[in-house]
Amino acid sequence: MIVKIVDNRFILALSVLSTVVIYFYANLNGLGLTHDSYQYWEKSVIFARNHSFKEIGFTTFFPFQSLEIVMLSIMGTNAQMTLKYLHAFFLGGTVFIHLMVAKEMFSSKKMLVIYAATLIFSTPLLMVHSFIWTEPLFIFLVSLQWYLLWLFFQRKTFNRLVAILFISLLYCWQRKAGMLFSLGLLLALTTHFVSSKKQILAICTALALLIFILYGGLGTPNFIGEFPLLSSFSVNLQNYSDALSAWLFPLPLNYRLRVGIFTLLVIFMGYLLWKTWPEIQEEKRSYITGIVFIILTYLVIRHFYDRPHFDEADRFLAPIYPGVFFLLIFAMERFVLNTRQKILRLVLPVIMALWLTYPVIRTLKNAKMWHNRNKIPLLIEEKIQRVDKK
Repeated sequence: MIVKIVDNRFILALSVLSTVVIYFYANLNGLGLTHDSYQYWEKSVIFARNHSFKEIGFTTFFPFQSLEIVMLSIMGTNAQMTLKYLHAFFLGGTVFIHLMVAKEMFSSKKMLVIYAATLIFSTPLLMVHSFIWTEPLFIFLVSLQWYLLWLFFQRKTFNRLVAILFISLLYCWQRKAGMLFSLGLLLALTTHFVSSKKQILAICTALALLIFILYGGLGTPNFIGEFPLLSSFSVNLQNYSDALSAWLFPLPLNYRLRVGIFTLLVIFMGYLLWKTWPEIQEEKRSYITGIVFIILTYLVIRHFYDRPHFDEADRFLAPIYPGVFFLLIFAMERFVLNTRQKILRLVLPVIMALWLTYPVIRTLKNAKMWHNRNKIPLLIEEKIQRVDKK
């Protein structure tokens, strides 16, 4: 009853506020610093001196992952404090953007509230914003692009298309993984505008060949500095499926059981969407198809990156967290709306609400852990000198 009378604007405002409050609690003593963080800073100091990408090791055609370095070079010694507030803006903005789409996509406020809660209490999103990494700006740009994609499918204008493509350029500049999102976007737009199956197959084949060439195939220079390995697939499959299933079920639960239930749930959600597909509005179908293509393109190609450490899996999967839960909850809503069993309409939202206790506990537990870390004094020049001496 309370959910029915709550205005969507209030849900959005409360969600963003709650997310930012948890973020500032987690990072009261400053953002975390890792090896990657110091690498960014070292390169930013060098770039600030001579404004040369070659001097900081960028030899590829396009200086991937250099936007963060340029930003840090501009911020200088105030970077840690500036980024602390910028990350809050990026995280709050990401939550706001996805809820702006969700409030138009979802028919039920209950489902909107549940989706909002999954974003507020998202351990992966909070984690990547709690360290000086490239993900916060990257995820914000991806979210903004998805919002523009939603607007584009409602009313196709040249300006919106240009904005969508420009954002691709920006997030490729921020992270090499942006190439994967751009390829997924290209597939999404292709399948939207091209109706012939033969044309779609031809375009997908051409894209696959392009990926192969850009990754260093046919003896060509490697375009993005990544060397795919078939041997990486099995390791990444275990790490990523482990991390994905942990978004829904606690890690102490048996790995195979978690992954098995998660896989069955994804198959069931896909079946629900397929069964109710004709009833969904055209612009909603286009958006869902686009997000599915982008997520799958990212996941599939990501499996061939040489990333053997499980601890990194949540970080690399964080950009697709909002999309994965959007699809799951949207499919669940379709089931609730189309089932003839009244009891299921009542029980399923309750079950989902009870399930939320898990991400809430997990996120607050991690927020407390990051809150308790000691404040690290940032002496960029001194730190880099120490790194150089090793």
